[in-house]
Amino acid sequence: MKLPTELFAAVLDAAPDAVLVVDERSTIVFASQAVATVFGHVPSTLVGQPIEVLVPAASRERHRGYRDAHASDTSPRPMGARLDIFGQRADGTEVPLDVSLSPIRSSAGRFTICIARDVTERRALEQKLRQLSYRDSLTGLYSRAFFDTELARLDGSRLLPVTCFVFDVDYLKQVNDSDGHMAGDQLLCRAADVLRRCFRSEDIIARVGGDEFATLLPKVGAEEAEALGRRLGELLAHDAAGVSLSYGFAIAERPPLADAVREADRRMYEQKRASRRSTPA
Repeated sequence: MKLPTELFAAVLDAAPDAVLVVDERSTIVFASQAVATVFGHVPSTLVGQPIEVLVPAASRERHRGYRDAHASDTSPRPMGARLDIFGQRADGTEVPLDVSLSPIRSSAGRFTICIARDVTERRALEQKLRQLSYRDSLTGLYSRAFFDTELARLDGSRLLPVTCFVFDVDYLKQVNDSDGHMAGDQLLCRAADVLRRCFRSEDIIARVGGDEFATLLPKVGAEEAEALGRRLGELLAHDAAGVSLSYGFAIAERPPLADAVREADRRMYEQKRASRRSTPA
């Protein structure tokens, strides 16, 4: 039984994503009802217009180039082939899209079915998840993932020298064992507050391990690093909560910056061991 054309149109109109059918000249010959939601156009007004009407003005020439290159390729592309692109709404604003393209042949000629999905909410969620992955949930400082990302970025930058401090929170295990992990978490948060007061808001201060913190300070050399060490000592000496930190720092004059991180870490443990030896039994 041959299904009526009206049924096919009704099926396409029922789809939640925008469905467009474009002919060999890239002229829109069909636009589903969801086009109004995704692009803000009355679907019937798009019929007869070039597909570039839905492409941001700055990208139209490039889109025509891609379209012309594809026109010479007669091989079919699966519907699962997806591109993250931007479309242009009727009001001129841009909308992030997930687009599927599928060429078809029929007795009426060659056409391309385009299915466009508005991914604004998905992009916002992805951005939120990225931000969450870059923040330590307990202290609000940057996470180890962000620290490593910035370390790689600064490795190829012109922001040398870069000073790296590495810190270890003293007595955290004792606090956890005697007063519980909630008290230990509070100690970590107080340590983070001390570091915020010591360094600038634009500096990269991260919690890189259970009781370890680290900083990356672009364009900070030896003299300023020494001054920051003294400032940290003063803040710890006057900290009402009694936070104690062992730390070391090293300065990267050239890549790889990871060498400076390792050296700062080594110096921090040297200070920690020296402190333990000087503490009366």
